Amino acid sequence: MDEHIFEKLQGLNPDIKLFHIEDDLFKQYGKVLDYNGFSEVMKYLDQHTIIPQEGNNYVAHDNSFLASLSDTSSFDEVFNGIELEYGYVNGNNNTLNAVEYHNSSEINISCTSMIILLGKYEDIIDRKYKTKKLISFYVPKGTAIQFYPKVLHFSPFKINSLGFKCGVILPFGTNMELSNAVDVIAEENFCLFKTNKWLLAHEENIKAISNGAYVGLIGKNTIIKHI
Repeated sequence: MDEHIFEKLQGLNPDIKLFHIEDDLFKQYGKVLDYNGFSEVMKYLDQHTIIPQEGNNYVAHDNSFLASLSDTSSFDEVFNGIELEYGYVNGNNNTLNAVEYHNSSEINISCTSMIILLGKYEDIIDRKYKTKKLISFYVPKGTAIQFYPKVLHFSPFKINSLGFKCGVILPFGTNMELSNAVDVIAEENFCLFKTNKWLLAHEENIKAISNGAYVGLIGKNTIIKHI
C-alpha cells in the first residue's frame, strides 16, 4: 500500500471514513481477487482507452476488449460460466450523485488507483438511502475486486487530477436498456433504471432524474477531494 497517498487522501477528507480495500471491513461488501487472472484487462485499458477531459465515459461492452483476452477463466469462476459483458469506466468523477445495485456480482479492476463508496441494500428504508451510511475504500492500482450482489455502489472517484480507469465485468445486458416490459409496480422495481440496474439518484443529479431515475439518495451529496 502507498501509505503516503492513503494518508494524504485521509487528510484532505477528514469528514469521510476512508479504509483500505484490504481492511477486513471490505469483506462485508465483497472480496479482493487474485489479480494475476486479470492482468490483461489493465494492458488493454492502458493501451486502447483514454480518460475523457471532463466527466466519465462508461462502455458496458467492448468487443475489442473481449477479443484481447486470451483467458477468461478467472471471470467464469466468479460468474459460473454465464455470458458476460466486458466494459470499463474512465473518468474524472469526484461526486457521489447516485447509488446503484445489481442482482449479481460485479468485478472491478483498477487500472489506476481510485476510491469507491459502498453501502448495504438492507439499509434502504422506505425507498430511501442515507448517504452517511456509505463506506469509502481506497483501491490501489492493479487491484481486482468483486462486489457481492445488491451491494450499493456507483462510479469510482479519482484520487488525482489525472482521473481514473476501471475495468467493469458484469452479466451481459447489465446497464443496457430494458428490452422487456417489467412490472415496475413490484416493490423492488420502484428504482429499476436499466437491465439488472436499480438506481437511487440524489436530488442534485439532474441528468439522471431527467432520464427517469428515482430520487432516493438523501443527505449530503458526497464530494471527495483529490490530491
